[in-house]
Amino acid sequence: MLLRSTRPLRIFILIPDMRNVVYEVCRGFKEILLVSILLIVLMFMFAIYGVQIIGGRLTRCNDIAFFNDQKSCHGTFWRKLYVSKMNVSNDDPVMLVPRVWANPHNFNFDNIGSAMLALFEVLSLEGWLDIRDIIMERMGP
Repeated sequence: MLLRSTRPLRIFILIPDMRNVVYEVCRGFKEILLVSILLIVLMFMFAIYGVQIIGGRLTRCNDIAFFNDQKSCHGTFWRKLYVSKMNVSNDDPVMLVPRVWANPHNFNFDNIGSAMLALFEVLSLEGWLDIRDIIMERMGP
């Protein structure tokens, strides 16, 4: 079993240049670690800034009629259920849903961890336009 787990190490014998690649990656690990720490510190600072500026302002009522009114966001309402985005029939089924004042998005700036996760999403350039649009909608230009 132990010998079977060492089979992938044969690639260093078969491809001599692979040994140099692994050596250089291990040599550069210190610099990669320092850059990663710098990135985390900067993200932490901007996450604190985001929590102070945006924290708690992305929440809204799930009923469109009481979109910005937290005091009136209680009780229940009828919500249409859509099986698909195509509106093919006039008699859509409805369901009784409680009104909830919550964050409807998959990100928020309510605490440092969630803010850092949202900032990482922005830094990775995946879905940053959605975050920008939602923040501009809730906070204003």
